[in-house]
Amino acid sequence: MTQLTRFAVPAVVGALLLAGLGMAPAQASPAPSLAPVPSITAAEIADAQTVANFAATHPAPVVTSSDPATFAAESQAAVTYWKAAPVEALFGQYGCTVTGKSVGLQTGDDGVARATFSWKQTCPSGVDSSSIGLSVAPRAAALAEATRLSGASSLGGISPMYQVTNCSGVVSSGKHCIGMETTTGLHTFLYQWLGSGNISGHVRAGQGVLSGCSNGTFIANTPDVTLSNGQGTSLGAYIFVSTGFSNSFYTPAGTLRTRYCATM
Repeated sequence: MTQLTRFAVPAVVGALLLAGLGMAPAQASPAPSLAPVPSITAAEIADAQTVANFAATHPAPVVTSSDPATFAAESQAAVTYWKAAPVEALFGQYGCTVTGKSVGLQTGDDGVARATFSWKQTCPSGVDSSSIGLSVAPRAAALAEATRLSGASSLGGISPMYQVTNCSGVVSSGKHCIGMETTTGLHTFLYQWLGSGNISGHVRAGQGVLSGCSNGTFIANTPDVTLSNGQGTSLGAYIFVSTGFSNSFYTPAGTLRTRYCATM
């Protein structure tokens, strides 16, 4: 039985052999140029980095104490956090814009002052603003691109809080969503206009709705805004009680247009 012997050919000799056969030696492939993927813009990547950097240095506020004094202190800390939070970048990483950001304490009809924030968001066609969580967390795809382009092993390392959200169907050409973060006490109330033309009004958040669908006890509301198709207005409020909630959209004149209720 003939034994086959395998010989190693030096690279230089191999190149000469290929040249003699009229073949060019294989060249090392150039390093791929690093550029954003077409579906994610450079601005969105930069916004994701901004959000990741903020989240890495600013722990999300937790406002869950049932002790009034502690709750008041936690609420003030949440106000400070949201005043500094890069909300424009939070939505900018999805290609959206934010206007009318407002942060402060609102006192409900139960006499409790709560940390609240609100704004109006405008997103490009194909981006549903109701699907964007209101936690300060980077958009996963944009952050992955930022990580790839920077050559870093990771950026931010932020895990968004566990959030549950209930949304209505389209009710009179509008959509309501009520959300809650189970670990921070943050409750969110969103209204998105999906009809033609413009509509003006505000979101009113209520709690204590245990049967049917009614306003419940007033928690907070947004300023009046004018929305065109696809635009929405968001309201966040820190609440230490988990129960039934209402999300009502009122006209500037105070007329109820639509309402959605959910138990969180």
